[in-house]
Amino acid sequence: MPFYEYRHPDNPRKTVLSEQRGDRLMVDGIEYKRVWSFQITKVMHHHLNPSTGTVVSSRQQFRDELKRLSEEHTERTGIPHNYEEIDLSDKDAVGVTGEYVE
Repeated sequence: MPFYEYRHPDNPRKTVLSEQRGDRLMVDGIEYKRVWSFQITKVMHHHLNPSTGTVVSSRQQFRDELKRLSEEHTERTGIPHNYEEIDLSDKDAVGVTGEYVE
């Protein structure tokens, strides 16, 4: 179930998460306003992907190719492989902290 974020009217740093959906939420007699956000996904154009060595034209096709490669390499080496798509801007996914790279 999704959670919705609501912001305090006087203190914008104070927020509340709720499963209720609406423009406003009453908490302890204070009316919080909903925080609206939108996620825009990038378009993947038809291209030769160096990670898979194949031509891909969609995210689903890229994930399918990674799965196929995982199975192929697991069968060939006997070592379990699980290739996954990661976003290089996601610091946690690539192991980057404020001090060093893990």
